[in-house]
Amino acid sequence: MEPVLTAVNRNEVLKYLHYRGGEVPPETEAQLQEAMDTVLRTARPRYRFQAFGIERADGLRLAGTSFTLPGEEVASLLGECTHCVLLAATLGGEIESLLRRAQLTDMARAVILDACASSAIENVCDNIETEILAQHPGMHLTDRFSPGYGDMPITVQRAFCEVMDTSRKIGLTVSASGILIPRKSVTAVIGLAGRPQPKRFRGCEYCSLFATCAFRKDGTTCGKS
Repeated sequence: MEPVLTAVNRNEVLKYLHYRGGEVPPETEAQLQEAMDTVLRTARPRYRFQAFGIERADGLRLAGTSFTLPGEEVASLLGECTHCVLLAATLGGEIESLLRRAQLTDMARAVILDACASSAIENVCDNIETEILAQHPGMHLTDRFSPGYGDMPITVQRAFCEVMDTSRKIGLTVSASGILIPRKSVTAVIGLAGRPQPKRFRGCEYCSLFATCAFRKDGTTCGKS
């Protein structure tokens, strides 16, 4: 099986750290590289996904379940889809322990590690999408849409994880307030459609000029990403 965690996006890490552009000091660059390497070395990603038919007679219900997807935004996202995929992924408890230890000994390093872990779980999800497409040839994916986005309440998280049996299958649980445990985890709905679906703005972190961008120094963007 191909590695599911393949990279930590440096520009994405800088975005999470609220970096506004300009040269990164050598000391900070060294801290970034150390944190990125540590996260890649420590993470033990686990994931699962499952495709469901969509029944629209009474809201958006996943075929074969009693689970409905509330909210107008996810309904719009899945408007052209006959099926959707539920995805759950986590970096594992090892990353959770790493972050807790760092918070006790070096808060600055903990903040950088946290940003690196956030980028890492996004990389995991991106790579899983490639696997989903391989299992559904000829289909096209929508963007990922997670509980807590837009008008989908975070309280959906518990039912989502129950449907996917994440506690038993990948060690992913949900707190009383709907927070995923381990924290560096993602649950998401992804639509499957017969034609390409519009994508949201991806963000400045994917631009090759991210580090030196004059627009970012002024707190704006070029609007092209």
